[in-house]
Amino acid sequence: MRDLFSHPRLGDLAELIDSRRAAAACDGNEGAAEATAQDPAVPEPYRTGGSFPASGFQEGIWLAERLDPVHARYHIPLSWSVHGELDPDRLRAALAGLVARHEILRTRFVDVDGRLHQEVAEPWAPVLEESELPAQSVAEQSQWLRTWSDAAASGFAPEAGRLLTAALLTLPDGGRVLTLCVHHLVLDGESVPVLVRELELCYQRSGTGPAAAARPAPRQYRELVRSQQDGPGRVRATADLAYWSTHLAGAPSALDLARPGLPAGTPSGSVRLPLADGLAGRLLPVQAQHRASRFMVTAAALAAVLHRWSGAADLTFGIPVANRAAGAFGDVIGPCLNTLVLRSHCEPGTTFADLLEATREEVMAAFEHQSAPFDEVVRALRPPRAPGRTPFVDVLLNSVSTTRWSATLDRARLVSLDHELQDEETNKFGLTVTLTETDGTLQGTLAHRGDVLDAAGAERLAAELAAVLDRFPDLLARPVLGRATETSRTP
Repeated sequence: MRDLFSHPRLGDLAELIDSRRAAAACDGNEGAAEATAQDPAVPEPYRTGGSFPASGFQEGIWLAERLDPVHARYHIPLSWSVHGELDPDRLRAALAGLVARHEILRTRFVDVDGRLHQEVAEPWAPVLEESELPAQSVAEQSQWLRTWSDAAASGFAPEAGRLLTAALLTLPDGGRVLTLCVHHLVLDGESVPVLVRELELCYQRSGTGPAAAARPAPRQYRELVRSQQDGPGRVRATADLAYWSTHLAGAPSALDLARPGLPAGTPSGSVRLPLADGLAGRLLPVQAQHRASRFMVTAAALAAVLHRWSGAADLTFGIPVANRAAGAFGDVIGPCLNTLVLRSHCEPGTTFADLLEATREEVMAAFEHQSAPFDEVVRALRPPRAPGRTPFVDVLLNSVSTTRWSATLDRARLVSLDHELQDEETNKFGLTVTLTETDGTLQGTLAHRGDVLDAAGAERLAAELAAVLDRFPDLLARPVLGRATETSRTP
């Protein structure tokens, strides 16, 4: 990643890649990744689908649901507006084909001496419910779909290995909506584009004629888990753990954002970020000038707001990242998420440009050391713990692109609807800022827990973050803590 941002000219980057490939060939390392993937010493369970350990991410979800089975509902609702003719029978066959091709969608989760293990079961065919969606307005339809997904998730049994359910719904105007509910144990947001591509393939195969072409079998999630837990993957994770143990030493494990006088029992909720039209275009000159991505600019803006709201000179917040072993498992469906921690420092003289440069370096370093599981980082550092709080991650910044979430199933076009990947009322973090990009358009939400902010406070924080993002090109030379940008946290 650092090479990419330090070589913004395409020719320079191509030259660097060529030189690296030539050096690898001379060292005899070319094809090492392939040799590792085909290592004949792979343990039997990983090759045959027997019982094998779950990933750290899966085990964290499993433990959370065991501790609070009523409220900790980790599921992903996915919905698409259907344009054109969609054959329900072919869709059923496609869903069954999807389960057959991807073992994670037919994986049972079992307790083995207090640790979560996985067992690949036989293929099964998901039931496709066909019914009417009675809601009229868009808001009513969204609420109905959310209620449906919550009800569907309540019937999930991880030990049964059937953690996907589907419905094809007819609207009052005759339109249709396809909705899926999938447990987070077997899917994450980064896997959705893969699931969509595979659904397209399986729908093609369910038809007749030359369009139903074969495609090689995908790599399986158990292979990814094995690559992370054994061999070179374990070596990388151990080295990255040493980095985090040093980098986060002395960092505050909690961030105080709660407004004074917040009454007990304040409800949780979610508010929209009032992002200006054309924001993505406004940020492009800043990105070019500082060799930064839009995510880096967003992270710097969030850091600035958090420094001003909390008054902390040293703070941390989390970002989720899909750890897919340097892209070797790009066609795998399954939860690959890890949480990385960004540490931010801000002194009275720190400008927005200074903060952006520091955030840029922080993001690149975090991605370079993403192999260490977050739970191992916490165990190594042993920070002070508080009930209901995640050390170093009172705030999470999430960036999602839904551009590749739509699909074409023969004569039907599935257009992805607006999604919220987390249940705002069961949010495990104090604040979760999510920016969603669809075909170049940015939208954002700020989910908040009631013990951190009330609705009014969340609205004000969301408005300030949106304003900082909109004005970021003009704020670069200004101090983050200066009077001209002073926060309005207190009445």
